[in-house]
Amino acid sequence: MKLAGSKMISKIDEYSKNELGIPIKALMKKSGEAVARVIREKTKKGKRVVILAGKGNNGGDGYAAAIDIMNDYDVTVYDIFSAGQKTAEGKEFLEEFVSLGGRIVNFEPTEEILSHIRSAGCIVDAVFGTGFHGEMPEDIRPLAITIRESVEAQKIAIDVPLGINADNGSVSDFAISVGATVELSYVKPGIVSYPARSYVGRVVYDDLGLPKDILSEKFDFRYNMVDSAWVKAALPKREDNTNKGSFGKLLMITGSKKYRGAAHLSLEAALRGGTGLVNFVGSSELVSELSQKFPEAVYTQIGDISEIGDDEISKIVQLSSKHSATLIGSGSDNTDGLLKLTLALLSAEGGPLILDADALNALSTIGKEGRDAIKNAKRRVIITP
Repeated sequence: MKLAGSKMISKIDEYSKNELGIPIKALMKKSGEAVARVIREKTKKGKRVVILAGKGNNGGDGYAAAIDIMNDYDVTVYDIFSAGQKTAEGKEFLEEFVSLGGRIVNFEPTEEILSHIRSAGCIVDAVFGTGFHGEMPEDIRPLAITIRESVEAQKIAIDVPLGINADNGSVSDFAISVGATVELSYVKPGIVSYPARSYVGRVVYDDLGLPKDILSEKFDFRYNMVDSAWVKAALPKREDNTNKGSFGKLLMITGSKKYRGAAHLSLEAALRGGTGLVNFVGSSELVSELSQKFPEAVYTQIGDISEIGDDEISKIVQLSSKHSATLIGSGSDNTDGLLKLTLALLSAEGGPLILDADALNALSTIGKEGRDAIKNAKRRVIITP
């Protein structure tokens, strides 16, 4: 599933409106309907529902939801900034809500208002959405504390809970936890990142009927959420008449005496990821340890990589040329031996070379020479964090 940050969401909205002819009002109505479904699912009919509306599109979504549920619930919308709605679409939903008899109250942190919010059966956060960055404004903090204190209410956030950064998952000191977050159009990267993931509850996704194929071609989506659906779509289908050699050969140079866990984790990941044949290169100690746990792998034993000689480097380079890809660095000690081997692999032809952080750290010790080695490599280089 593709993820979209706050800036990209704004661009998608503009493109959908101006190029695809999809009115923002139509998207806002669908957003309200999606939020209303979650309210009905979590809140008994007739209960008191409080919707906390900001002045942006998130607040407009809140008004659209309020219209959808007002015949089934006792609904109060709090205008958090006493500023109404800044967009034409948001204003239309606000006016429609009022014309239908809806109740809007300008928010003030009085005990009467805070008590009314605290005792609601359901609280819907439509304050900032993707627009929150940095620290919680001081005048909103009493509201955040009140939502936290409302232990019996169902709490639902539209797009992003109050106090959470939609792009990086950071949380402010006054961030709220909710039972469900309704993600509209696209899931935001921060929602599925920690620490925010601990605050968002169940993620309910609605794509609002946007033409995702067209948008995928138009916009450069940098992030994907790796879930079972993504894995199923991303992994190629395996034909029946195949063998392990049909699914790639990976040469791995990972782990060390000090960081044995990295060797275990990287080897297990390669095997579980579906690589046909994995050849692990390491010391006798590591090979002996790993072969007991992963007998399906192939092993090439070498001496301590920190003291690796030219003959062993040549042997590994030759092996690398016979494999589909080579991984080096994860959990390796930053030594001259690791540097020499990494430089030799960069200067040799072969399948893609995957440089983990430790291999990059070794290259960084020689500055520009290391950067040039990557730039002028005779093979494709893939850099991992």
